[in-house]
Amino acid sequence: MPAGAGSQDGARATSGKARVGAAVRNLAMQSNSRDVSRLLGRLLPDLVEADRAHCLYYDGASNSLWYEGDSPSEDYEATGGIAGFAAFHGAAANLPRAESNPHYAPATDDPAGRGDERLLIQPVLSQAGTAHAVLVAVRGPRKPSFSAAQAEVLSLFARQCGPLLDALSWELEEAAAAALPTGVFRAEAIEAYASRGEQGDVIRVYSPWVRAAYWLLAAFAVVAGAYSVFGTVHEFASGPAVVMSAERVDVASAISGQLEKILVRPGQAVDEGEVLARLSNQDVLDEVRLIEQKFERRLAARLLDLDDVSAEQSLAATTDQLENAKRALASFDLRAPEAGRVGEVLIEKGEMVEPGDYVVSIVPGQEQLELVAAVPAAYRPLIAPNTPARISWVGHPGEHVELHVREISRDAFGPAAAARKIGRRLGDTIPVSGTVVFVSFDLPAGGLQLGGKEFPLHLGMQAQVDVRVRSERIAAFLFPALKDFIGSEYDD
Repeated sequence: MPAGAGSQDGARATSGKARVGAAVRNLAMQSNSRDVSRLLGRLLPDLVEADRAHCLYYDGASNSLWYEGDSPSEDYEATGGIAGFAAFHGAAANLPRAESNPHYAPATDDPAGRGDERLLIQPVLSQAGTAHAVLVAVRGPRKPSFSAAQAEVLSLFARQCGPLLDALSWELEEAAAAALPTGVFRAEAIEAYASRGEQGDVIRVYSPWVRAAYWLLAAFAVVAGAYSVFGTVHEFASGPAVVMSAERVDVASAISGQLEKILVRPGQAVDEGEVLARLSNQDVLDEVRLIEQKFERRLAARLLDLDDVSAEQSLAATTDQLENAKRALASFDLRAPEAGRVGEVLIEKGEMVEPGDYVVSIVPGQEQLELVAAVPAAYRPLIAPNTPARISWVGHPGEHVELHVREISRDAFGPAAAARKIGRRLGDTIPVSGTVVFVSFDLPAGGLQLGGKEFPLHLGMQAQVDVRVRSERIAAFLFPALKDFIGSEYDD
């Protein structure tokens, strides 16, 4: 080390401390944050030999920075930047080139810079360790970077400023609290009222519509109370329904095959046993013809020798085969089970038929259609003949008719039993998911009157049925404790 170097460093350190002490004394005489900011802008360049400097105040709750200039027009708010990073973490920064730091934000760190300046950034911490402000010193790019000694001077100055900013913060908070109004009214409002010298009266709200509104509300309350006592709400047993015919007989095929002929048409009168349709039976017919030829040959052999026991046995066996074949041939014909007229032909010629498939329906006499509904079985004790019900027809929204129950099934049915009860043809039209009972209604012979038009009834028409099972006073429904006083159920 050159002779005298230690004494020079000591002299510079002593000089730096002296400048810091003088700057702190000047700072202690300021009474508001704007004066502090203005003074720091003048003191910092002398302390660290910077070209320019500024102070950014910091709010830890919102993590925001702001600058207070010589006048309010020069104030601005800032976020982020190296200054924001230093304030948040309480760490200083000495940068030889500002833009080399990824946190650099010109609008915050150096609004007048281009990014190649030298930056010396130092947070001012409170006694609690949180940042009050950030000191930013800037030196041009052609000048050397800030030295470690200058960074130490700025750090020393920041440590001395911390208690001063603590005290200033407390004073400003107390002044702001004292300025708050202590009553309900602002001081300006009280002063303006007193200057008029007028005495007010008790607030009075009166208008003709107020009295009218009062009596209107009173009348509404009386009407609502009376309606809740005498008005009723209804409970319904609801379920799907379908139009059926009790007299119609569906003729089903007993075997599988292709429908070869349809020998009747809808509305045609038929006799019992008359052939309605025929399945393709060529194979069976050919077999019958072969057996008939065999029968004729064996009959001839028997007649040539009446004592031939073997010929007699062969003829008997062939006779049995022929009778069985003719019975099988007859099963391909679908015959009317009783006299009547043809209702519908359900399968087209040429279609395949499986055992149990309905082919033709027969109406023995005058057909009377009925509506059959499936409702939850839990309502069975509440439904009796002549109970009113509302019928809403599928395809006619908003239109409904009122019918009365004719009959209700004594037994309940599960989904599978319900489908068998309705029949294969219409079983899918009533979806059943639980235990149900069936309710039947008579239908008008002339059709339905819906929306001013008449619609003919036909088998398979679907509807939604709502059977009224219970009626209850509105008041008892809303307040069950009143049931003992005004009753809860009554018969229509």
